[in-house]
Formats: sequence, structure tokens, C-alpha cells
Amino acid sequence: MASSGGVARLLDEAEELSLHLVRRRAILVAILDHLPDDSAEMARAVALLQPPIFPVRHPEAESWRAAIEKLARDASVELPAMEG
Repeated sequence: MASSGGVARLLDEAEELSLHLVRRRAILVAILDHLPDDSAEMARAVALLQPPIFPVRHPEAESWRAAIEKLARDASVELPAMEG
């Protein structure tokens, strides 16, 4: 079991990282209107600003979750084919 000091440090660090992420997301929102609609930066910013849509791993959704993560890094990646 982790010591309470170790847990407190972990929680402090997680809180700091969470606040850092919130600040970065706010900056992205502020600059969206200044990015070209068809730019890779716009696609990446929009992907990063979306809430996680696959919080639980499900075999049917795994390829899409992975594609969303890749899209956040590179707007030119191909999406998985729809089945059915």
C-alpha cells in the first residue's frame, strides 16, 4: 500500500497536470477562429477538444478509439471502414 505522503504527492501532481490541461484547452478554444478550416492544426485542435467518447474499452470501438488518438496527432490518417 502506498504511503499517505506518496498518495498526496501523486494527487497534487495529477491536480497540477489537470489544471495545465484545462489551461491548454482554453488556449486552443481561443485560437480556433484563427485557424484555417481545412488545416491539419484545426483538425487536431478539434479532435483534442472533444470529450473522450470511449471511456471503457470495447472490442467493437477499439479501432475507432485508436483512430481518434491518431487523428489528434495527424489529421491525414484514414479512419477505419464502417462494417455492416
